[in-house]
Amino acid sequence: MLLLVIALYLVLKKFGLFSFVTSVEGAVGLGTVFLVGVVAATSSCLAVVGGLLLSVSAKWTESFHPATRWEKFRPLFLFNIGRLGGYFLLGGLAGLLGKSLTLSPYATGVLTVVIALVMIVLGLNILRILPKKYCRIPLPRAMTAHIQNLSQSESVGAPLLLGALTFFLPCGFTQSMQLLALGSGSFLAGGMIMLVFALGTLPALLGLSVVSSVVEGKTAQWFLSFSGALVLLLGFLNLQSGLLLTGRDPLALIPGFRASPIAEASNDPYVTIDAQGRQIMSMYVTSTGYSPENFTIRPGMETWVYAIAKDGVSGCASFLVDSTHGLQTPIQKGGNWLGPIAKTELAPKTDFVLTCSMGMLRANVHVM
Repeated sequence: MLLLVIALYLVLKKFGLFSFVTSVEGAVGLGTVFLVGVVAATSSCLAVVGGLLLSVSAKWTESFHPATRWEKFRPLFLFNIGRLGGYFLLGGLAGLLGKSLTLSPYATGVLTVVIALVMIVLGLNILRILPKKYCRIPLPRAMTAHIQNLSQSESVGAPLLLGALTFFLPCGFTQSMQLLALGSGSFLAGGMIMLVFALGTLPALLGLSVVSSVVEGKTAQWFLSFSGALVLLLGFLNLQSGLLLTGRDPLALIPGFRASPIAEASNDPYVTIDAQGRQIMSMYVTSTGYSPENFTIRPGMETWVYAIAKDGVSGCASFLVDSTHGLQTPIQKGGNWLGPIAKTELAPKTDFVLTCSMGMLRANVHVM
């Protein structure tokens, strides 16, 4: 089942269905915000939220053995209601509080790693590979008691709260709308922006909810296996992304691994030296990736990244991040600058990675 899920993922990725392109530039109307939400539900943003939704479905079925389709659908309905309400409330607070809710790349990476580990454990549990006793996350005693009480009852609180907290999950589309809400300057405007965005994602999430609530018998067992495999795969993908955002390249964690540079530092056509003696890496950015994907630079020089977006970009690519040096910048149509990386921070063989707001894209930088 895991191989089937991976094959399906690769086919969809090959045809570009995970990177449906749209621009949020000038997204000032609620109609445009709604369309951005619809597109977000066809992108990598669905990986995290959809994985949590499938986890809610599988765990509810296992715990309460619902008999009717409504009983199966109930937690998923509450999850989506909590998501709509949470987005309105937190979007309104974003409108009031300004940029105070914006997470740093490192904090976003830590959050992504935690979510990924939870999803991996849930996937292994749904597939009955990992026993339940190993699927508990250590929490403060009072919080643990409260969550345990929720897990042993049919309280509306658990799925409602989980749906609301998806507001904080890293997604380029969501972050773009959060920035729009931050700039709105009012509770109502910020709340409406995030509510309408969440409504745009609702059709895809309701589709997952309906499917997970109507399957029965042998089909239900296959669906649980598919859900578990999918949650597991999404967990590993998010773990890779989270590590990149914390400045740790998953490939570099392999002992003795270091990718070979494609050119000498003096011969890389995409690295130039300007009149002020600064090292400039020039790259093109689209919603599907970076070009080129490899740079070779000199150590001991102040360095900048010049990112060119010929068209508007969306989703993960709407932010360029260098977590190793604590830098990030929004990507708008035209030229964008990321830097500076101080000369003292670049020593030989201190390779690093440029990535996007969710860690889904990457460009390797080799320091000779």
